[in-house]
Amino acid sequence: MGRAAAAQGMRSLLTRRSDHVVLVADARPRARALYEALTVETGTHSGAIGVSAPCDSPNGIPRGYQEAQRALEVRRQSREGYGTTFFDELGLYRILGPGNDYQQLEAFVHEWIGQLIDYDSRHHATMVDTLTRYFDCGGNYDETAASLAIHRSTLRYRLQRIRDISGNDLANVEDRLNLQVATRVWKIVLGGSG
Repeated sequence: MGRAAAAQGMRSLLTRRSDHVVLVADARPRARALYEALTVETGTHSGAIGVSAPCDSPNGIPRGYQEAQRALEVRRQSREGYGTTFFDELGLYRILGPGNDYQQLEAFVHEWIGQLIDYDSRHHATMVDTLTRYFDCGGNYDETAASLAIHRSTLRYRLQRIRDISGNDLANVEDRLNLQVATRVWKIVLGGSG
């Protein structure tokens, strides 16, 4: 990591944690440049980088570390688990980060997809994962079916079952927004568990 940062002209301090390296640098890395330099150094594309918002003083480093961890967590849970994620570009995930009221988040998830989670648990099904992938693919049936390795008609059936079980309408803008946020919170913030 030190060599990759130096190759980008960044002066930095490094420390190692149990499963990651922490880099405190004098400049923000360019979008993909640090990741690509790291892949050259390690010989693999299977890495992920989380970058905090800029810090103005050493007092901001603890906050920056939390932000970088949050960005890294979102990157690892995303469809493209490898690459670079910047905290200040996370949008909704910035307010869903550590330190927020998880009880409220859990209640929100339970309200919107709790019946699907329960159904999956009772029937060893994958309705929540299907709904998550559907949203990840922008509602595109062909792409969703391919990502789940199922036939398009199977996807249609599952989406209808999701409507029946949850009582929510995927065609309704408000329902769709809340369902999409609930699946994201379930997957990324709560780790895909009850």
